[in-house]
Amino acid sequence: MAVNVVITTLGNKFQDYRQDIPGDSFEWGPVIDASNITSFTFHHSVTKQTAKTDGDWKRECNVIANAHIARGWGGVGYRFIICSDGTVAYVGDLGHGGSAVANHNHETFSAVIVGDFTKELPTAYQIHSAHVLAKFFLTEMPQYPNLSSWSQVKGHKEWNATACPGSNWKVPGDNLYDRIKNDNWQGYPIPQPEVPTPPSPPVDPCEDIKKELEDSKTGLKIMTKDRDSWRNEAGRLLNGIKILIE
Repeated sequence: MAVNVVITTLGNKFQDYRQDIPGDSFEWGPVIDASNITSFTFHHSVTKQTAKTDGDWKRECNVIANAHIARGWGGVGYRFIICSDGTVAYVGDLGHGGSAVANHNHETFSAVIVGDFTKELPTAYQIHSAHVLAKFFLTEMPQYPNLSSWSQVKGHKEWNATACPGSNWKVPGDNLYDRIKNDNWQGYPIPQPEVPTPPSPPVDPCEDIKKELEDSKTGLKIMTKDRDSWRNEAGRLLNGIKILIE
């Protein structure tokens, strides 16, 4: 049975492309027993990052799917493709495991980030989208009870002998795994994710009342001062009249 997924925090950057991507997106790979899923695996595609300039994320997905079909596979091997414009395309139904990690597709879900990370960096938006996608599976998918910790997020090279997902995965210092885990996309190539403007602090309704009271006090002081001035002036006039009479 098909598994529908919606990641609202990605907005229109999350796209369900299972119906339209070339190949079989629904029944390719082993049938998944949800209790067997114990990891989430990232890959790099070693294909060109084109959507970051032209916005055509479907073309990036189709290139990968057609390459997999050319190998004799039934459809795209990954469950998700993270395109270079930040779009997360849901391309392989979670009811089946696809063909991304040899001998382990029954126990891990795989997402590929478009690009060759032995030669280039992901875009800032890809880092952010990868973070949101992984976090969604760790915190908002209770149907996979044995997937809940960032320690279960792996790179392809942790399963098989491969350079995937690039030369900067879990190396000392600044690395791709930590970038994804911490949503640290700053300093990576454009496009960047849209950062929401923080809301203005709520206005304390008492502040207006306090201001009015302060204004009233000031007005009273001015009125009191004016009254005293008039009294003094009246006193001077009376004294002048007395002098004239005398």
